[in-house]
Amino acid sequence: MGLYSKENTIVFLFVCFWFGQINEIFSFVKIRQLNELVKYWPRFFTALDNFVE
Repeated sequence: MGLYSKENTIVFLFVCFWFGQINEIFSFVKIRQLNELVKYWPRFFTALDNFVE
């Protein structure tokens, strides 16, 4: 299972939606280009993997 697996993508989108309730991630997406957001995906999953372990 790679970093960009379907399950991790769903988790990432869920987290974005969850924090979007307090206008954190949604505001970030609006002011940043999508390809800039994608650069943070590996960091996000790495942090998530470290937290789970």
